[in-house]
Amino acid sequence: MSAGETKPPILKSISQFKNSSFIGWNLVISDTHNGFKYGVARIVSQYDSYPYLVVFNSSNLIDGDDKNGTYEVAFELPAGNFICRTQSFYLDTLELYDNGPVKITTDPLNSIRGNQNAILEIRNTCGGSAEYLAPKLKSITFNSSVEVGGFERPIEFKFVTTDGESGIMDIHTPMIYLSASNGDQFQIKSVLDFKDGTDNHYIARDQMPYGFGLDYIFVAIYGIVDKQNNYKSYLYDDLIGMGVSSQISRTFNKTIPVIERISPILISGGPLTISGKSLSFTGSTFVVRIDYQDGKGYQQTVASYTSSVSIRIPKVNRFTSNFIKVQIENDRVKSNEFIVYPIIPYGYTFTPTPTPTPTSTPPASLCPGTPVCNGRGECKENFGCQCRAPWYGPSCSSEIVIIPTPSPQPEPTTGTNITNGGDTISTMISILEVREIDDLENTVQKYMINQWNFTDLSATSLNPTYVYTSLLNQTTTTIETTISFFPNQTNITFGDQVLTMQQSSIKFAIRLSDYTFQLKTNSLQIIMESTIKGSSSDSCSSSQFGSQNYTKNNIQWIKMNIDKSSLYGRFIDYGIIDDTQTPIINRIIEEDTETKDTTQFRSIKVGITIPNYSKSVYLDPDFSNLIDVNTDDLDLTCKSKKKLSNGAIAGIVVGAVVFLALVIAATMYLHKRSKTRKEVKRIEQKLEKFK
Repeated sequence: MSAGETKPPILKSISQFKNSSFIGWNLVISDTHNGFKYGVARIVSQYDSYPYLVVFNSSNLIDGDDKNGTYEVAFELPAGNFICRTQSFYLDTLELYDNGPVKITTDPLNSIRGNQNAILEIRNTCGGSAEYLAPKLKSITFNSSVEVGGFERPIEFKFVTTDGESGIMDIHTPMIYLSASNGDQFQIKSVLDFKDGTDNHYIARDQMPYGFGLDYIFVAIYGIVDKQNNYKSYLYDDLIGMGVSSQISRTFNKTIPVIERISPILISGGPLTISGKSLSFTGSTFVVRIDYQDGKGYQQTVASYTSSVSIRIPKVNRFTSNFIKVQIENDRVKSNEFIVYPIIPYGYTFTPTPTPTPTSTPPASLCPGTPVCNGRGECKENFGCQCRAPWYGPSCSSEIVIIPTPSPQPEPTTGTNITNGGDTISTMISILEVREIDDLENTVQKYMINQWNFTDLSATSLNPTYVYTSLLNQTTTTIETTISFFPNQTNITFGDQVLTMQQSSIKFAIRLSDYTFQLKTNSLQIIMESTIKGSSSDSCSSSQFGSQNYTKNNIQWIKMNIDKSSLYGRFIDYGIIDDTQTPIINRIIEEDTETKDTTQFRSIKVGITIPNYSKSVYLDPDFSNLIDVNTDDLDLTCKSKKKLSNGAIAGIVVGAVVFLALVIAATMYLHKRSKTRKEVKRIEQKLEKFK
């Protein structure tokens, strides 16, 4: 690596600007070797230390280019979140990133502070006088008791704040503060649930720390802020004054084993150390089991050392999947299931154990077709069908559809329209949200991303390339999504694999910066949605997925059809996490709000599940539009196009006799369908943008 590749962007000069709507700074940034990519500015105010984070990139370039250019960092006083108050705003920190391989974390403002400190401050003057009445806590409810043992220790608070003068400032979310007589302390951040006039309704949920406190836990609430930056907190005695019982009784069940962490292990296997609470006691009977994801379920293993907080397993077998599960049973009481992701040395390859023949027909195998791959390709373990040109798709039964370059959208969404036999087929791929989930796959935090910074890099790239950057709400975590369109077949390298991007395929490259997890056992999940919709009501639709173990919990591809047209997506089973090739899980997400599949509509949501990490994540799914030459679909939904035979007519006459018996069931069904139609309408509106 050359010296130029490691040299960070340079802040050459800085100047201020201010008008009636915006304040900000113009930054002259130089990066002659790699070119400047994007930056993050952290702005604080005189009365409010909560940072406003502003992401800027080539869309904010007002002069020059990425080698030497002037960028506008504009800060708009949030509409509806701020009533003008005379105060100073400060450019607190600055992060600059280029297109090179190394992340430089040095704050470029360090060279300006002191000699030119005044340039970092902008004074905003308002007319009128300030308002100094503090906001109020209107009501609060919470658990009267809480369990602090076992692996499920939930606690929930619901409360309402109000301010009849300037209103509550939404960007500040109050904090629940718990304390105990033994000195234990715990904080829970709340989430704004909804607004009702001048009232803000909040929810705060979390898992209590194991063994927290003694007999009682005491409650306080901090950080209620209005739009004039007036703060209010409610201590233990303040809540009592409101008539609220401000203490929670505590129970502690020590008989439930809890796995908290497991030592790192290579994919080739080896010793393993399990750490936790109440794992084993003298005189108790305990069992350690491992599920190698080989279809055999949990298998008992031998421990060489046991205690209440640690268990040593001398030998774990070589991994045949990209993760294993570990569970302990102590006196017939089971612990939580703990997922273990192995360390994969660079260049290491492994062959999974052959998948057992399922007892029922699966929705799709990893290599479908009769014969396998329809005789047009080779079935590769842990990959699927590697097809011979011009064949493509999960069973080598399709051919690539050549589509025009998709137009850029304001968010990381891409869609296409294909005309086939007079029918219009619309496809769409989008990133919906990011979730933090616990080890039981419960959502503990959800990030809906509503604002993206868009950059079109097509002019400087070999292929049409669109880059979208944003910040996860109320965090400093950057998410960057690069959508690339390949007009020609291209080979790319991801980790230690060379991937062939077929002509007219679309690749999503997703990067995340460091993220602060609530618990070390939690994971992140990026939710992607793929949809296909036909214009003809006389269509047939279907969907398939491919995985090693015939389940939806670890898929490697999806495929959705409207008649012969299909959308095919590949999901690689590893990511580059903390600069290391690491297994991930691609899981089909099925929820109560799921849209209903019809003869002309299909939708699949995939949760790309990332293990706990420290500094960075890089993921790389891709998608293609195909035309099927022959099909092996297993779940066709069709509307019959044939005339009725005499036998069919007779069947209808007989069926009419039982019609009245179906009316009641139909009424119940229509109520459910009305809810489904609303969700389908939402996706149809997004698909209309691509027509």
